[in-house]
Amino acid sequence: MRSTQEPVPPRVQQGAFDPAVFRPAKDRYWLHILLLLLALATTTYAGAAFAWSFNQNRPVSAEDFVPLLRPQFPLLAGLPYSLTLLIVLLAHEFGHYFACRFHGISASLPFFLGVPTIIGTFGAFIRIRSAIESRKQLFDVGIAGPLAGFAFIVPALGIGLAYSKVIPGIASTGDVVFGIPLLVRGLEALIFPGVPASDIYLHPIARAAWVGVLATALNLMPIGQLDGG
Repeated sequence: MRSTQEPVPPRVQQGAFDPAVFRPAKDRYWLHILLLLLALATTTYAGAAFAWSFNQNRPVSAEDFVPLLRPQFPLLAGLPYSLTLLIVLLAHEFGHYFACRFHGISASLPFFLGVPTIIGTFGAFIRIRSAIESRKQLFDVGIAGPLAGFAFIVPALGIGLAYSKVIPGIASTGDVVFGIPLLVRGLEALIFPGVPASDIYLHPIARAAWVGVLATALNLMPIGQLDGG
């Protein structure tokens, strides 16, 4: 079995990266704040659409997310969804960030990707600006994000499920049908014992936690620059 201290990648030993002359780039705080505000706006709108459907006891529809096709709904109703989701994403990315700081690796603050989609965002990321010099550092930085995010996902999911409703068949109707991750189904079984998953209408807070579960699962895939890669 190889030592966890084995250098990664080998080119670091070949002089391609020289810490003595490396000058980390400065964070453009205005850009991080601007992107965060944009993500807050797009996720709040998405959350307002979820809240409108939830309060009307009607299935989630793609039309709910198109402003011209829906009646006006209060945007502030979307804050429980948006704040929950952004806190989960912040925790995830700052998990990576502080792991980098712990190991002396230069990294940027999180960049948020707010987009007008059904969930309001494509997530967030940080830029690692200097080399990761060992497999231990690589593992620590990679795992810190999912662990930090998970610590917020579980309580958010529990709170969201506590406010969720039981409406027969609601989760399997409409033109937008969400899958049910094992974590979500497990907590549903605890809070709604004996109730089929198709009868549970998720509160927007639980919906945000669901998105957090999805983002974490995708990040753990062993592909390229993802956390599991």
